[in-house]
Amino acid sequence: MNRITTIPTLADNLTYLVDDGKVAVVIDPGEASPVLRRLDEMALSLAAVLITHGHFDHRGGSDELQRRTGCEVVADAFGAIQEASERGFSFEIGPLVFHMLWTPAGAL
Repeated sequence: MNRITTIPTLADNLTYLVDDGKVAVVIDPGEASPVLRRLDEMALSLAAVLITHGHFDHRGGSDELQRRTGCEVVADAFGAIQEASERGFSFEIGPLVFHMLWTPAGAL
């Protein structure tokens, strides 16, 4: 069974860690050190980092995580995830399957 764990990063963000007990994927790592500590505590191998958009507080730790773990970094630089999620896109990373859901947000 997969778990989802939140990891506080920076002063006011959360990074999400999804794992199956052995392999993990991290979503929007604002910084690397809290993620690396949690991976070590949980004895997990990092397969990939998913970046939902380009703000520093969502991708700031990705380079260091890739350098330290050799993981893949999957970034949505051109709206591809948005377009795919509108069509119900799914993908696999190791034993984990992700189903993209379109959840638009906008200015009021």
